[in-house]
Amino acid sequence: MSLAAVQSSRSLQKTQIQPFIGIDYCQLETACQINGLQNKHNPHTTDEAHDLFMNAYPNIFLKPKMKLPRIPIMEKKTVLSKGMSDVTEEDSHDIRIHLEKLQRRRKVVDLAFVYRNQISCLLKILKKIPAERTQTEQQDVYKVLKVFPDIAAQISNREMKQVSKIVTLESWEKRHTIFGNNGFYVILKGSVRPVTLPYKKLLGEPYLAGPHSPLVSSCNKVLTVGCCFGTLEKIPNCELNSKRLAVTAEEDCELLKISNRDYARIKAEIAARDPVQNQELILHCPFYQQWPRLSINKLATLIEMRKLPAGYVLVKEGEVSPFAGYIKSGQSNILRDIGAFVKRPLGKLGIRVKHVIICKLVENESFGEVSILLNQPSTCTIVTETEVELGVILPSALQSLDSVTQALMLQTAQPTFEELTQHKIIWEALHYNGVRPGSGKWVRPWGRRKLQRGGNVSQSSTA
Repeated sequence: MSLAAVQSSRSLQKTQIQPFIGIDYCQLETACQINGLQNKHNPHTTDEAHDLFMNAYPNIFLKPKMKLPRIPIMEKKTVLSKGMSDVTEEDSHDIRIHLEKLQRRRKVVDLAFVYRNQISCLLKILKKIPAERTQTEQQDVYKVLKVFPDIAAQISNREMKQVSKIVTLESWEKRHTIFGNNGFYVILKGSVRPVTLPYKKLLGEPYLAGPHSPLVSSCNKVLTVGCCFGTLEKIPNCELNSKRLAVTAEEDCELLKISNRDYARIKAEIAARDPVQNQELILHCPFYQQWPRLSINKLATLIEMRKLPAGYVLVKEGEVSPFAGYIKSGQSNILRDIGAFVKRPLGKLGIRVKHVIICKLVENESFGEVSILLNQPSTCTIVTETEVELGVILPSALQSLDSVTQALMLQTAQPTFEELTQHKIIWEALHYNGVRPGSGKWVRPWGRRKLQRGGNVSQSSTA
């Protein structure tokens, strides 16, 4: 090929039209082929061809697609790695996913850690008889008992503190049958297999098995360390040799036992102790020491014990007391709104209300009974100074008492500092601080000038 031919081919390549992305060339070719347009054979364009071309002209240019805001739906490819089978490729770098999985795993690990470390300590303590255990060991038993969900769901903290003093340890050899109808058991070592279903009964749950419930000989469920069986309450018509709630030891086992008889005794003692404490709380108040025992018992059944922090407003001045209170421990301040003179600018005097502590309420004192029964606003504000433990009787309960008890309460109880007036409070405050109006340096200046004008000045006043 000659040099001239090569140069001509290169010039043709340069003159070739490169396609433009924004033009639809199919529509352009269709528009150019409309009959009647101007070309080398037709010097003029007809009106009909002009209209057709103008209608086809907008279609020549490609219109950009409008992207609306939306959440893209993408296929998530799973990353199969060790311990992360359910984490997607998009979330594989999200630290929140890993922290959540770690927290779930940690809860299981922590529970197993508690079982593994504290149960070994619990076994050492339970090998002693209850009378030989120290107070610290009893507290350790109480802490471990709170870990087991089946025990914490049935026994209150108050009952659990007493139960922790009487729990015992039982050891059973392999293949022995353990009857759960005389107590509630927790497995501390070994494993057992239930003989019948159900193998445990929690307080408040109905016992569905009848006296002749069939045995489940092929039970595949195995109870291991931390599992429970038995019951805390006596089942009707249940003999000690019955195999209901029974399990068989798969290996040598050590079990924590809470006897249902001991638990019933503790529960009865706590229930009997509450009214006695409430009666003693009422009898320690001065206004109730001469009350008959029957009326004391009526009030004792209505009392609810509460603990309130320091700075808690028990009663507001000008409002009916929200409850009648009997203080067991702690003390409270009784405040009164007093109008005090305050010097203002330009020598003017004004009155500002101040909260003045007029007295204190201490243990074995009561308040609020008269305010509730007579529906009278309180004449003072009571605010706790320290943490206060007190017995509370709500207004609805107090007003539901019989008329004899209400009349007796109105006769004996007195309104809290109702007799204190503002003048009396000011006089007692001045007397407490040694202020004697009209004598010594407390003589009023205008009184002295009045005596001097009359020419009859006493020696005591001039002094």
